[in-house]
Order: sequence, then structure tokens, then C-alpha cells
Amino acid sequence: MAPKMPAYTRQHTPFSMKLEDPTDFCLKLAGATLLWEIPRFAVSRAIKRWYGKTNTPAERDFVRTAPSYVMSTVHALAMATTGLWVGNATLGLPNAADRYYLHAKSAFRGKALITTEIANWLFCGYMTGDLAHVLAAYPRLGKVDMVVHHACFIAASLLAGGSQTMMLPFSWLLIGEYSTPILCLRWFIQQMTYELKSARVIRWAEALGYRGDTVSSVTNAGKRLEFNTSVVFMAVFFVVRIVCYTGGLVNALSEAKIGTLDAVPRPVKLTLLALVTCGAALNYYWFSIMIRKAMRGPPKPKKEETDAKEEYQFHSIPHTRARVLLRPPMGFLRRVGSSAARVAYNGPHAMQPLTQPGVFFLKLLLNAAIWELVRFVCAFVTHRVLPKTAGESKETRAVRIDAPKHFTGAVHATMVTILAAKALRAVTRECAGDWRDAYYQRGLGVGLSASTRDLIERTNWLFLGYLAQDTVHVLLDLKRHQRVDMLAHHAVFITASILSGASQTMMLPFAWLLLGEASTPLLTLRWVIQSAAYSVKSDKVVGVAKAIGFRGEHVSSPSNAGKQLEFYAGLVLVLTFFIVRIVAYSIGYTHMLMMRMKGMIDPVPSSVAVTLNVLVGAGAGLNVHWFAIMIRKALRGAPKPKETKKEE
Repeated sequence: MAPKMPAYTRQHTPFSMKLEDPTDFCLKLAGATLLWEIPRFAVSRAIKRWYGKTNTPAERDFVRTAPSYVMSTVHALAMATTGLWVGNATLGLPNAADRYYLHAKSAFRGKALITTEIANWLFCGYMTGDLAHVLAAYPRLGKVDMVVHHACFIAASLLAGGSQTMMLPFSWLLIGEYSTPILCLRWFIQQMTYELKSARVIRWAEALGYRGDTVSSVTNAGKRLEFNTSVVFMAVFFVVRIVCYTGGLVNALSEAKIGTLDAVPRPVKLTLLALVTCGAALNYYWFSIMIRKAMRGPPKPKKEETDAKEEYQFHSIPHTRARVLLRPPMGFLRRVGSSAARVAYNGPHAMQPLTQPGVFFLKLLLNAAIWELVRFVCAFVTHRVLPKTAGESKETRAVRIDAPKHFTGAVHATMVTILAAKALRAVTRECAGDWRDAYYQRGLGVGLSASTRDLIERTNWLFLGYLAQDTVHVLLDLKRHQRVDMLAHHAVFITASILSGASQTMMLPFAWLLLGEASTPLLTLRWVIQSAAYSVKSDKVVGVAKAIGFRGEHVSSPSNAGKQLEFYAGLVLVLTFFIVRIVAYSIGYTHMLMMRMKGMIDPVPSSVAVTLNVLVGAGAGLNVHWFAIMIRKALRGAPKPKETKKEE
């Protein structure tokens, strides 16, 4: 039976959206629209002044259209950041009802409510103003799809704002706007390349380290920049419009199923849930298109000299800053020449999601089932070691529920670490003569042996199967733990696994990345100590501490004994973390960057190379941050035991 939810009410503030008062509504909407139109006018004037006189239709179209994309970028960054703030405010509320509607004792009030309502007005005002511009310049700024998009979001804004409901969905919908600025950047590159034919595009490509045919013309340079921007757009889109959006939608649907949203007006609830569900389907469709395009790899440059027409149009731009001379290339980025072409290896464990989707999903299901079986065994052992008893505490019950996940993770990490170490040893031995073979397949009989390739692909399938299986469990348990960070972690590594496996590239980075899993079993050990000492309060913790050599107050209670064991387990974790996630990780990342700068891995699709560079770079920063926290805790020394009576 669904728990009884508090009754829905409204709380009026100076920024409430009062649809029942047309005068108040129209005045506020006009004010919100003007807040975007005034800077839009200023941006338009600034662009015209910066660009100067326009001589061609393409230049005139660029000057007229650019303000819309500039304001779209500003709006997207402002709204997405506000969405993060609102999401953080709502997820911290103890009552699920507070995240979706207001009631008499609602904790969502004051600053949080006013900020959300102001953001909704700004969002609605921008959509209204931009829709007017789209219709006035139709079809230059957008076609029917853009009109429908704006109309749907205006309707959703009015429904949610007018009823003061759906605060949490409002936040993750706004977070999706983080992908818009990259889309605008891609439009700018396209305009500079294909319409204005500006040589600045060549200069930008050279600054990023490209040489040879890639920068032989504006078109070649623009195609490469456009492709790389699309890859970054795909990565951001995946995080904000696949991971965050899906997690939010699953949470909303599950809350609706158990009755949390019963108090929300039925037309509002059904309409908004239908809209966001359709939006999710559209996101998946768009993302599948992006994946197919990305898997084609970067466009091949045409061997041609810079077109005279392009040069003339570039120099005909009156603005003087457009005539800056091309900078000489930086020596440390100079490329070493062309690399051998990449070929496919059709082994028994090849990952082919695009050409053989049925086989791909069958293998994924099989590998996920392997880890589900391991989880079942871990659950069985847990129930034998910690059987259910009458009157047990909530903490003990939580330990029994969470234990299979932690133990399965430890088994997975141990197995993957062993396989990764074996793969790392094989790759470094077989590719010492030519490191290109450690990053992509150059052909049979060259580089890696068939057994090493099969080992890497089999390990990748096990890794992907575990992530898929654990993601399902995280989603099913999302209401209890709210592990959105775990969803994001899994989604990112699933993407990296599929990109690397399907393209059969980045074998060496794959090995040293998985080697970092060596620290996970120690995290599980620390969780076991914490659970046994603080939740179950088992005297076995005292026995283990005594067996290791602790005496006196250190073993006077499970809590004191647990603190000592936890501290020293943490020291072992620090040492292991330093070896695999600081030293090995840094060496591997440095090697990958050097190979990238020298152009020795150019045949690797940018969708894989750029995405992994971004992910690994962010991971390096996170590793340093986590290691600094571990060091600070370790320097505090072992905790002093509390003088307490021995716990029964």
C-alpha cells in the first residue's frame, strides 16, 4: 500500500506564475523576454561593429544569425548552472514529496522556491523571445522542428510553473542545456569554414597540433575541427542528456508508480511525464546518430593547396584582425609523419555493435549474467554468515542488502586486475619495437599476437558486462541510495569500453586503466570493517584486532577495534592507490599524450582518442584529489580509542 502523501498546496511569492491573473502573467512574461532581448540587441550591435562592412550574402547571413547563437550559449550556461543548483537543493530534501510539489509543511521554500521560479521565468522568457525570432526569420534560424521544440518547452514551463510542481525534473531538464554551447561552437566552425572560408580555421587547427594535408585548406582544417567538436558534443550530450536525463526520468516514473505524485494535478503530471518520456526517446535517437557518425572516424583530408578563392574571400573581410599572419608551428607538437592504416581483427570476442547488433547484445547479456550469478552466490553466502533475525536493526538489514554488491565488485576488481596485468605485460613486450601496435591494429602478423588480442577483448567484455549488470542494480535501488554519481561513473566507462572495443584501439591505455581496479578490493575490505564494527557491532572485529596484535583500550569494544582496523586498512589502500592510480596511471597517460602529439596514433578515430583523452585527464585530476584526501587522513595518525565498557 502506497504511503499517504501530504496534500498539494500553492505558496505565492512575488515571482509566482499566476496563470489565473492574465495581466500579472503577461507583464512578468514581457519583462523576462526583455531581459534577453536587451543583451541580444547589444550583442547584435557588437558583432556588426566587430565584423565591419559585409560584402557577400554569406557574410550578411552570418552577422544577422550570430547573435541568436551567442545568446543561446549564454542562456544555456546560465540555465544549466541554475539547474545544478536546484537539483542539489531538491536532492538534499528528506521527503520525496518535497521534490515534486508544495504542501503545507514543504521543506522546499524560501530561497530555493524563489530561485526556481525566477529561473523558470527566465527560461520561459527566452523561449518566447527566441520563438518569435525563429518565426520572423523562418527558416533561417530553424524549421518546424525548432518551432515544435520551443512550443513544447514553453508549455512545460507554464504547466510546472503555474502549478508549482516538478521541481526536481525541472533541474535535470535544465542541466541538459550544457550541450547547447558546444552545438553553437560547431555552427560557428561550419560558418567560418564553408560560408566565410576564413583562414583563421587553419590557424586554429595548427594551434591544436594538426599538420600536413589536414591544414592544406580551410575546408580540410574545418572538417577536422568540426569532427572533434562533434565528439566533445557527443560526450557532453551523453552525460547530461542520457545519463542525468535517464536517471531523473527513472526516478520520476518510480515515484509516480508508488504514489508520490498522486497529489500533483493529474493533467500536469500526465502531460509533463509524457513530454519528458518523448524527450528521452528523442535523446536516444539523436545519440545513436552521433555514435554512427563518430564511428566513421575523422574525415580524410583532400590533398590540395589552399584555394585561391578562399584566400581572396578571407582577405576581402574588412576587419583588420582577420588578417593576422599564421603562427609558426610549435616544435614539441611537430608530427612524425603518416601512420599505417588501421585494420580490423575479427577474433572470437570482437565487439561489433553497429554491424552485428544482435550478436553484441547477446554477448553483453551473457557477460552480465556471469556477474549476476556471482552476485547471487555472494548474496547466498551473506545470508548464511549474517542470517535474518527477529528484531534486527535497520543498519544490520542494510548491511545484508548491500553486501552482495560490494563483494561482487571486489571479485570483479580482482579478476579484472589480474587480466589487465597479464595484458599489460603482453602488450609492453610485443609492442616494444613499435608503440603504434599498442594503440591500434595494423594487420595480422604485425604487433600484438592473436592470443593477446583475444585476452584484451575478453577482458573488455567482462568489464562491460559487470558495468551493465551493476548499472541495472543501481537504477533499481536509486530511491534508497540516490547514487547518481555511480550512474555517471558507470555510464562514462560503458561509453569508453564500447568505443575502444568496437574500434579495436587503445589497448595499452585499456590495460593500465583497468590495473587501477587493484584498489577496489581494499575499499570493500574497509566497508566490511565499518559494517561489522559500527552497524552490526560484531565481537568478531575485536577477535580479529586481537589476533593482529592490538591490546588494551584498542580492543575494548567493536567500535574501538574497528577504528584501528579501518585506519590500517586505509594505509594499505593509500599505498596501493599510489602505485596503480598515481604512478602507473601517470606513466600511461604521459605515454598516451606523447604518442598523440607525435601523430603516431592518428588512425585511431577521434571519437575514441579525444573522448579517452578527456576522460583520462579528468580521471588523473580526480586521482590526485582523492590521494590528497587520503594523505591528510593518514597524517592524522591512528584514532585514539574511547574509554568505554565492552559492548555486549
